[in-house]
Amino acid sequence: MVAPSAALSAAQQKQSERQQLADIDRRFGEMLHQDSTTWNLDAIETEYKMLQQSVTQKSLSGTIDMRYPAIDRYRRRLAKFLEL
Repeated sequence: MVAPSAALSAAQQKQSERQQLADIDRRFGEMLHQDSTTWNLDAIETEYKMLQQSVTQKSLSGTIDMRYPAIDRYRRRLAKFLEL
């Protein structure tokens, strides 16, 4: 059996990381379509942070950084809703 090349392994790792991000993004989107009282923004944020700590691609880490302001916006929106 031949071991996969380093380039192939790296490409597979990058694809896996992108897929993990897409999965979290999908769950985040699905959550936002549910009743806001069921949102768990902390759990989504934790998933993003865990993925960010493990990614090998700097560009993907930067892409994850762009998710945090959205989470903060929804936190503020939820807080205003709960005040009513």
